[in-house]
Amino acid sequence: MENSKVFTDESIEQIIADHDLSRFIKVFGLAHCAADLDRAVKNLIDAFEQVASKLLDFPKLLEAGFVLAKIKYRLECLPSKELGVKLVPGQGPLSCLMAYDRVIGSQKLDLALVLTAMYLGDYHPKTLIQILSKHVKRDPLEELSFSGDFQVENALKRATSQSAKVLDLLVEGSVRSPLDRLQAYQMRLHDEHDLQRRRVLLNHARFSQETLIEVSAQVQERARQGDGPSICELLSLHINCPPGLTVALPCWPEPGAFHWLSVRESLIYTNRSLFMPNARVDADSNRKADEWYLAKPIAQVLKNPLELALARNPGAKNLGELIGVSENDINREHPEITDLRNRLSIEAAHRCGDDVLAAFAFSDPRLLSRGPAYYRKVKQRDAATLFSSVFASFGIPTVSIDVGFTRGFGSLAQVKKEHVAQAWVALTTQVVALRPTKNAKWFELATFHNAFAIATAFMCSIALALRPAQSYPLKRCSIGTDFVVFNDKDSHQVTEFVEVPFGETVKTQLDLYIEHLVQLRGKAREQECSKKIPNNITKILEVGSSEPLLFRITRNGLSQLGSTHLSDALKQCGFDLPPNFGRHLAQSHLCNLRRVEINRLSRHGSIFQSSNNMGVDLSPEQSAAGVVRGTEDLLRQLNILPLSGLRG
Repeated sequence: MENSKVFTDESIEQIIADHDLSRFIKVFGLAHCAADLDRAVKNLIDAFEQVASKLLDFPKLLEAGFVLAKIKYRLECLPSKELGVKLVPGQGPLSCLMAYDRVIGSQKLDLALVLTAMYLGDYHPKTLIQILSKHVKRDPLEELSFSGDFQVENALKRATSQSAKVLDLLVEGSVRSPLDRLQAYQMRLHDEHDLQRRRVLLNHARFSQETLIEVSAQVQERARQGDGPSICELLSLHINCPPGLTVALPCWPEPGAFHWLSVRESLIYTNRSLFMPNARVDADSNRKADEWYLAKPIAQVLKNPLELALARNPGAKNLGELIGVSENDINREHPEITDLRNRLSIEAAHRCGDDVLAAFAFSDPRLLSRGPAYYRKVKQRDAATLFSSVFASFGIPTVSIDVGFTRGFGSLAQVKKEHVAQAWVALTTQVVALRPTKNAKWFELATFHNAFAIATAFMCSIALALRPAQSYPLKRCSIGTDFVVFNDKDSHQVTEFVEVPFGETVKTQLDLYIEHLVQLRGKAREQECSKKIPNNITKILEVGSSEPLLFRITRNGLSQLGSTHLSDALKQCGFDLPPNFGRHLAQSHLCNLRRVEINRLSRHGSIFQSSNNMGVDLSPEQSAAGVVRGTEDLLRQLNILPLSGLRG
């Protein structure tokens, strides 16, 4: 459900920039009743036209028109004849929209504004029902009635006010350059699947680049003269934060600090833990900052004022003490600086085509999701070069620093492919050596099974990028024909499931493993050990089943095979790989895919349920294709081929 709070100007801009079709679908129930909604959308278009004729020039409603066109396209693709959904009282928002036809002409403009607010998610659906009750005849639809509320009148006034502001922002473009508007329009048309990048690229684009260059020149001139608030404003561009927060910027390395300023080196250091919360690093105790921090040059105009301030106050712990300003001294209302701060990372993503590199260079977590950032090998030299070039494009030259260093920043958990390939050879050699004869005893069969299950788990850990906590396909998963369905980690309280696609190699291996279980159960019956193998072990597992697919045979029966067992088996073969080696290896290999594809493997709760994937209109087959190609290519590079178990 959408929040019922009144949006601020910034949040309204955010939603407009997103043009989030999924929000429209959620509020209006688009997937529930396509035939009726088709008529409703036409009515909404009429409402926009009426608003335009009274308030605005309709051709400028390009932004709203794009959204409505996409909605109409989705309606045409829905099998409306087969849905046959009957309206019930619980479908309030849908009924409200359909009731537009029944509103008298003099009230259509007000209701159009209310519907605009509804589209933007400004109100909880129940509140909208109450608002519309003043505009719709009683019981307009069978089995549906509206209940009044004493707050309806005030809510309607607020909706009208907010919606008028929204429409102004939708068509506002007088201070944007034609290139900005064309760029935004092209992004909407041609990059609709990468919603996260589109959100950032279209956000905060109210000022033209020429205006921002002029503003930056004014701020630089004031900073050159030693103006404290202007120095803070410039430094806020370096670390991507509001100017008031820069007063706490440490002037010396501090444990756990996200950023710190080295005045003597004219550098800003960014801690890698800003992007990887579980990898916090200590301060620069050994004077090796480039190992733990990303170095970025400061603006040229800051060099002399900061050095003079340091000479006067050599013991200053933070920027506020250094230049003698407090957070209260800084103007909080400076929209051009806010816009400039956001446009820097926008320009960086445009320039290099890599939102992860741009995010590292400008400390912009909005361009990141943890998966790609964690596995992408970002070079400090590339990030610093990008940082300087983008600053220069907005009229802010930076000091010259040594960008010859090539230390990687990221990929904290790298696993060498040659070690993994050698480990697979060792495991398969062990399986072949332990393969039992027809007259083998149960102990020999069990020993072989354990080795074969370990080898199967090894392949699955790479092909499916499995987490150690999931212990390889066990409970909370089910095996289908071409995919395995996982519920995400319990700690995230995720209720949705994600299908991880099978490539041909792992599909063949699991088929061989199932055949092996059939043979094993037959051997257990022959040797009167059938209690060791439950009757239902070979069935396709359902979500929530307590029976493990991959298991070890112990003296006490079956025991699920976990990541520690795989690690122990590898250590016995002389390979000290981390328990999650397969996940890291696969993610690193696939890091150049789009997020919606990567998340088919990553299954990270905060990513899977976040807005990164909302509104992305990719079929399972489309989003799975890149993952399958990538994992199959990785298995070929490692020379990992299907391995047979017990023979009939």
